[in-house]
Amino acid sequence: MVASHLLKACSLIQKGPGLDARPGSTDGPIMLASQQTRWFIVFASMLGLIVVSGTVNVFSFAVFVKPVCSALGISRSKLASGVLLMSLLCSLGTPCLGFLADRYGSRRILLMGIPLFALSVSAFAFLEPSPLVMYALFAIAGAFGAMHNTVPYAKVISKWFDHQRGLALGVAMAGVGLGIAVVPQFLKLLITDEGWRYAYAGLGAFIMLCAFVPVILFVREPSIEEMRQNAALGGAPYLAGMTFAQAAAGWRFWAMGIGFFLAVVSTNGTLAHAIAMLTDRGLSVERATAALSIAGVGVIMGRLASGWCLDRFPGPCISLVFFALPAVGIVMLAADMSVPAWYTGAALCGVGLGAHVGMLAFFASRYFGLKAYGRIYGTLFGMFLMGTGAGPFIAGLSFDYLGSYFPALIAFATALLSLPALFLPMGPYPFAVAKTKPPEVGLRQVGAPLAEA
Repeated sequence: MVASHLLKACSLIQKGPGLDARPGSTDGPIMLASQQTRWFIVFASMLGLIVVSGTVNVFSFAVFVKPVCSALGISRSKLASGVLLMSLLCSLGTPCLGFLADRYGSRRILLMGIPLFALSVSAFAFLEPSPLVMYALFAIAGAFGAMHNTVPYAKVISKWFDHQRGLALGVAMAGVGLGIAVVPQFLKLLITDEGWRYAYAGLGAFIMLCAFVPVILFVREPSIEEMRQNAALGGAPYLAGMTFAQAAAGWRFWAMGIGFFLAVVSTNGTLAHAIAMLTDRGLSVERATAALSIAGVGVIMGRLASGWCLDRFPGPCISLVFFALPAVGIVMLAADMSVPAWYTGAALCGVGLGAHVGMLAFFASRYFGLKAYGRIYGTLFGMFLMGTGAGPFIAGLSFDYLGSYFPALIAFATALLSLPALFLPMGPYPFAVAKTKPPEVGLRQVGAPLAEA
């Protein structure tokens, strides 16, 4: 009941400044203007994705793991088990998020979910060694984290773009890389100056500033009439695609789910322990945190490079490159090499992670279409999120019980190198880009009637 009232309240601010979100709008000038403003939606989404739940939950853990474990007197695997619980609940809630986004629209879900997620992150300031308190806080963060992940953003962008969908998703999801580069440095400063409890409170405020403000100003889905106009101009057919049942009945759906699950287990399992791993080898906290920031730059490069490639080359072939690169990076981090080699390894892991996030969103739209995109991609991304918690947990177990991260890292690299066997047989896209490129809409046409455009 509370959720229903919140959704209705959010609908009252559905209309952003200068953007007509009425489902039945037929205002020609506004539709033409929307073709110019859709890149503002992409960049606003990029800002929101800086503090998306996956970035905050996993990569803030990399900064907090040592000070929190030291202050509370708990093991790394115990704290990582909380991240596993959080990721599990987030993954279970993500299909529901996709269903709600299909029914109510992504904007409403984000306007309700971002404040709840920010509050749940701030609540970690009250973390205690008591299992009841610890797991309760992680469970709350997992439940509300499901309301702020990549699914609603990817759904919005996939509806706005057809010919440049890969690039648009790449630019938006480069926000994940910016988050990995910026958030750990921001938290390190807060922890050094104020302590880890105040750092959690500051992180919650940062989420509101970075995500809620851009979303309320710019992020929305195209109206029904705008999507029909896009199809008439040579874009993707209006909501063409499979139902969820049709997608789940095919082997490609499960190959994607399993493949990207194993990919994120490997990359996140490595990067989440990168700071602890490198400080154990004698690096200062500052130099070890720099490795994670370098990985964030790698995520940005991976997102943009994979997005550009996906618009031009077959996705299954692209997967060969972006599964091999992080495997090499993990081996470099596992080996007793120099600091530049470790930094390079972290960057390659970031490239892979950035590519995998965008590839999943793109593959879901091209292999299953947009008809039930929220639920289909939400379920696949839910599997992906399970891996974000499972990877750090496996690496933590390896350290606690085997005395080293090395066995887990070698298993991660092996898993990545085996994944092309799942993706190469997928073949061409059933819902490929439209063959006719829509004409560019100039700014001087914005005031023209629709019939003259």
